[in-house]
Amino acid sequence: MTLVALRRCPACGGVLEGIAGVAWMTCGDCPTAWDLFTEPHTRLATHQPAGEAGPAAARLPFFHFRDAGGGNAVWLPAYRAAVPGSSVATALTERGHAPDLVSAPLGSAVARGPAEALALFAALRSGAAPDPPLLVSLALRRTGDALVEPVTGLSLPAARLLPRPA
Repeated sequence: MTLVALRRCPACGGVLEGIAGVAWMTCGDCPTAWDLFTEPHTRLATHQPAGEAGPAAARLPFFHFRDAGGGNAVWLPAYRAAVPGSSVATALTERGHAPDLVSAPLGSAVARGPAEALALFAALRSGAAPDPPLLVSLALRRTGDALVEPVTGLSLPAARLLPRPA
């Protein structure tokens, strides 16, 4: 995955980072993600769990659907995964993980936009999403050559998630 600085954030002027070939870019300075290829530009607020600020080995982005009816929250990866219900996202959904969220810079690139997340939700859940998704990143801890998601304890190979040095 190659990160590229593409443009300046329309909200704060910070550098937007994206992945080559993906319309959505995230701001490193303010809690927004943008699709600048639409008119007007499409803005999406970004979040992190409350109390999770500070350094992290990496952050992994998800679309988080909250069920207004009190059912389980649904997590879908905003990163490319071989299977739409990646093991981390599936485990977060099965555990009903629903942290309090605060506005924060995502701290991660996005590889799929909200329209794709809504389509994945409909395919996995056989119906429309209850509310628009929230774009949330979760901190990962480095353990040797792996990154560990603390809520589920699932381990991901670090080399597959972090950009490789040039």
